[in-house]
Amino acid sequence: MIRSELTVLKEVEHQFIPQGQTIAFVLSESHFCLHTYPEHSYLSIDVYVCDSKFDFTRLMDLLLRAIPQIKHYKHQIVDRGVSQ
Repeated sequence: MIRSELTVLKEVEHQFIPQGQTIAFVLSESHFCLHTYPEHSYLSIDVYVCDSKFDFTRLMDLLLRAIPQIKHYKHQIVDRGVSQ
């Protein structure tokens, strides 16, 4: 799913003991990271994309379809590096 929307240059995964996982994608657009906390039923997703026209709503919809276990979520979009 990530590869269909973004240009992945490198992927790194780390499995924590006894549980949890981090997956980081280095993108030509910047980065995308997933951090799991199964003991808290929690998933953190960090997406940084330099393209001001990138459709984060579409990405969120795709993520929710790809991970149907997500029942509740909140998101925040922060414009970084933009003159105010």
